[in-house]
Amino acid sequence: MARAMALGADLCGLALPLLKPALESDESLFKRIETFDRELITAMFLCGSSKVADLKRTRVYITGKTRQMLEHIQGGK
Repeated sequence: MARAMALGADLCGLALPLLKPALESDESLFKRIETFDRELITAMFLCGSSKVADLKRTRVYITGKTRQMLEHIQGGK
């Protein structure tokens, strides 16, 4: 979620990652939601963001295969 927001997303979907825990039990679902929450808070802290909106102002570094793909696309223009 943090990555998507840093890249400009206004919303993030969570249906698929929550489907399996939702089918198991309410407790599993709540546990998975709490995990997402902790992960987002951790990512925000590491980016120096105190609010979710601050993630949009985070400097983004794109590396690896994603960078190669973007360079390939930009080279084709």
